[in-house]
Order: sequence, then structure tokens, then C-alpha cells
Amino acid sequence: MEEDWHQIMGDAMLGWFRWKKGDAIFLYEFMLFQQVENSVLLKIKHFDANLTGWEEKGSWVEYQAWSVSLNEIMLRASEPNHTPWMSYERTGSKLKCTFHDIARNQTDQFEFHS
Repeated sequence: MEEDWHQIMGDAMLGWFRWKKGDAIFLYEFMLFQQVENSVLLKIKHFDANLTGWEEKGSWVEYQAWSVSLNEIMLRASEPNHTPWMSYERTGSKLKCTFHDIARNQTDQFEFHS
């Protein structure tokens, strides 16, 4: 897995993610942190290995920030059919992304190093 984030430009920060399973790409994600009024949104578009979008045209998965600090952001899904909570936490050169599904008692965590 790889994830990369670019510097903030205007009111947004762009990132991408790719996941390889075995010898093949499983999925790509295009991600956008965007300031909207006094809040922060994370918008995500998923694509398969051939860049066919998972979401309908003009749609994306959206998370609303509910807790923001210097090194951590906690986000809540806007739609009930997505993982309800996720967080990004930076510690030194590590970035940890955690998905929390309390209803199913499931947590998935990805750790990236620069």
C-alpha cells in the first residue's frame, strides 16, 4: 500500500492511495481534504485497477471532521453504508489511518512511513 499527500493549496489538500494485493493493483483512491465554512471534509473516490469508478459519477464517500488537533483528525461518515468513523494520526515520520466500525466491533489500521 502507498499513500501520498500534497501541500495545501487554497482551501484543499489532495492525496492518493493505491493498494496492491498479490501481483496486481486492487484499488486506487483519490482523496481531498477540503475546508468548508468552519469545518473540514474528506472526500474519497474509489477506482479499480482499470480506473473504473466505484461510486456513481458526481458522487464520493464523504467524512466530516469532528475533532481536529495538530497531529490527529477524527472523521465521521456522512452516509450510513460506509465505515462510520476514521482517523488520521501523525507521529514523527509515521502516518496512521484507522477505520472504526463500533457496531461490528471491527478496527482496520494502516500505517505509512515516510
